[in-house]
Order: sequence, then C-alpha cells, then structure tokens
Amino acid sequence: MQKIKTIFKNKKAVSEVVVTLLMILLTISAVIILVFSLKKSVEPLLSPKQCLDMQINPQITIQKSCYNATTQDLEITLYRENNNKIDSLYFITQSQGEASLWCCGSQCPQCIILEEGTKTYYLSSADTQEIPEKVSLKVNNCILEAKDVGIC
Repeated sequence: MQKIKTIFKNKKAVSEVVVTLLMILLTISAVIILVFSLKKSVEPLLSPKQCLDMQINPQITIQKSCYNATTQDLEITLYRENNNKIDSLYFITQSQGEASLWCCGSQCPQCIILEEGTKTYYLSSADTQEIPEKVSLKVNNCILEAKDVGIC
C-alpha cells in the first residue's frame, strides 16, 4: 500500500501524462476520420481505377460491328450485362487516321443508352465517303473496347 501512495504522490505529473496521451489519441482519431471522409469524396475522381475496373469487368461489350453498304450505316450491336449507372456512351469510329465521335446518353437526347440485353445502334456515315475501319466504345470517359468493322 505504501508503494501505491508513493507512485501517485505526484498527481500533477500523472495528470499531465494522461492529458498528453488523450490528446495524441484524439489527434490520431481525427486524422483517421478526415482521411476516410476525403477518400469517399475524392474516390469518384480517381478515373484510372474506375477505368481499370470497367475494363476488367466490362458492363457493355461490342458483339458485332459492321458497315452496311446499302444503307451506308455503321451497325454496332452492344450487349449490356447489368444495369449499373452509365452517364455517357460514345462510339469512336476510325478510318485512315481520322476519328469521329458519336454521342449517346444525357448529352445526346436522340440516342438512348441500352438497358440490360442487346441493342443495335445505326450510325449514319452518308456524309463521309470513307468506310470506318475500327470502332471503339467509350463509357463514362473510359475506352473499354475496340473492334474492327466488317461488311454486313
């Protein structure tokens, strides 16, 4: 009992140690909370991670792409596995070094992004004389897939 009394004899020194330890724990917990809250708000901006996830597990794939000489349309058949959120869908056609961008989604009201299942898009190329050689699919600013264009 004598030893315990001598240990806590200097109560002022013990209270300063306790306060210092509490301040350190409080600071560490505040930093952890700040890091997690910032991570949640910044994570959507980290596009490379999202693009990599979308390329590994694509939400939409090109099943077929071909050029119809009769209608002068590029026919692109897409397959969508699930109904995850897609903000924008773009087709990038390439022919002899030139590229054209075709929009689908909220920015382009004349084109509706497909729900689950299969849908064929018809891109008119009557204004250009060149037949597209390749078509790429860009979803939410991530290029997912490129496919050569055949003849229908």
